[in-house]
This record gives sequence, C-alpha cells and structure tokens, in this order.
Amino acid sequence: MNLPANGRVIHDANHWIGEQDRLSMGAAVHPVGSVIFAKVGAAIFLERKRILSMPSCLDNNMMSLALNRDLVDPTFLQYALSYRSLGDLVSTTALPALSAGTLRGQVILVPTDPSEQRAIAGMLERADRAVEDLQRLLEKVLDLREAALCQLVSGSIRLPGYIGDWPSEPFHGAFRVVSIRGHQLQTDEYQELGRLPIVDQGKDLIAGYTDRIDLRIAPPAGTAIVFGDHTCIVKYVDFDFVAGADGTKVLVAAPGWNARFLAYHLEFRGVQPTGYNRHFKYLKVMSFRRPELEEQAAIAAVIAEFDAQAAALRREIEKLRDLTTAMAQDLLSGRSRLT
Repeated sequence: MNLPANGRVIHDANHWIGEQDRLSMGAAVHPVGSVIFAKVGAAIFLERKRILSMPSCLDNNMMSLALNRDLVDPTFLQYALSYRSLGDLVSTTALPALSAGTLRGQVILVPTDPSEQRAIAGMLERADRAVEDLQRLLEKVLDLREAALCQLVSGSIRLPGYIGDWPSEPFHGAFRVVSIRGHQLQTDEYQELGRLPIVDQGKDLIAGYTDRIDLRIAPPAGTAIVFGDHTCIVKYVDFDFVAGADGTKVLVAAPGWNARFLAYHLEFRGVQPTGYNRHFKYLKVMSFRRPELEEQAAIAAVIAEFDAQAAALRREIEKLRDLTTAMAQDLLSGRSRLT
C-alpha cells in the first residue's frame, strides 16, 4: 500500500505469483473492487484503505471486504470506511488485531440507489484531487524556495544591481547571544492558550502558549533567531515570546547584519545534527559571508516571499481539508443529500 502508484486504488504490487503457485499455497483470490486494509499490528492504526483494481492475493496481515457491486459502489464504501477509525475496533492484546467478527457487527449507511453512491464518491474524489493539486503546487513552491536559498545565500547567483565581494566574519561578528537564564519554560508548563507564544527547539514555530508574562523575551529591534542546541532547527522570530525548555538558544543580529538574512544563512550553512547532543559549540566556530546590508535585505525579501506563498498554500490546504471532512460527514451520514 506504500507504493507510489497505489493512492486510493491498488495498481501495483511488490510480489506476483502464477495460478499454480496460488493453488499450491491455497491462497484465496480477492476480486476486483474489494476494499483492503491491515488487520494485524501497528499498521491498523495507519488507517489505510485501498481498492483492488485486479484480482489479488493478500498476506495474513491483511483483510478485504468483497462487495456485491450491484448494491455497493467500492469507492463509496472506501470513503465510508475512511471516515471511521478501524483502530478503535482492535482487540486490546499485546499484538493489535482486527477480527472479522468485530467488523460484521458494524453498520454503514448506504444509499439504496447506486447512482447516488457514485455521485457522493465522485464529489469527494474531486475534493481530494483539489487538495492534491494544492499540495503539488506547495511542493513546487518549496522546491523553488530551496533553489533560491542555496543560490542567493551562497552568492553563486546575485540579484540584479549588486556586485562586490562578500567579506567573511566570525560568529561573534554576526551574532549576539541573548541570555535567557531563568526565562525558560519547561514542556509540562506549555498551554494551548495564553497571552504569549512559546518558541522552543522543536519543528513548529510556536510550540504552545503561556500566561507567564514575567518570562517575556522582547527581541532588540523586534527580531531574533532561535537555534535548537539539540535539534539544530533555526527559526526567525519577529514577535515577543517565551523561550521553551532546555536547548533553546536566542540570538540577535550584530550591527551590519539583517536578522532574516542571517536566519536564512544559518538554515543554508547550518549544523548537521548528530543525535541528541549539544551543537551550539559548532555554530560558534563558523564564519559567515556578509553582503552589504541592502543586498542582505533584498535576498531575505525574495526568500520570504516564497515562505509567504507556502504559508498561504498550507492554510488553503487545511481549509479545504476541513471543508471536505465536513462535507463527507454530512453526505456519508445522510444528513445532506445531493440533488
């Protein structure tokens, strides 16, 4: 089910057998249109359901639902199963398992008219394709961003109107370290809501919120760079925040440096993580090439535009997913009917 060709429908397989091999193994043939999914182990909780496009054999960790296709459309059933959790039905044993008996006790609402089933499935497929189109566009924007980051920050390509060499400066010539001793919040103190955002060394820009205004960090000139001592993740921050947990390093740009450019510079040069170790010591011995301040700002603006486009696409994808989920729940439950 992980193969690239097998999105909602199984078109390809890792292994193939002939009829004689099948007969010698006593393997059952599961017909076209069957909906298949994992029945043993942690794979159940991945909630992957696929439709067979050809007669197939399954291994012992899989289960299929063979349909009377005159009564039930396979794509409709797949969507109906996609919006319910099979993981909630597993037996509570050392090895998670889903039994046929448990599935037989489940009730799924199905329109009696197969054409209505196909219409509902078609509408949900179109919504999914719209999400996939946006995801492909997001991937393209991220590829362009990566190319711009590598070429512009390295100086291999210069923006029009800028010439001259870039001198190299040591870490202490580019950054100032902000002491946050006594101003860090432990992970178990994070809240979902609060007056101030929490920035730590995790992958998300904002890890949580807090009401501890006594721990507020107001970056000089309104901007800071957060470096994860353990994770090597770099974040550009242009708002007041509270530093979270151990390993969060707060830096600001030295005179003659643009903070956003430095953040991109760190992202490009970076420090390769070596597991859960301290990495700030490697950052402090690095050197950084410095364009003129105006060119730094121009480079940062180009890459920031890609960031803005990517953020807008992520919001659109999330919004469309939410709308699709709401629509699916209404259509699959019969609360809403297609005209």
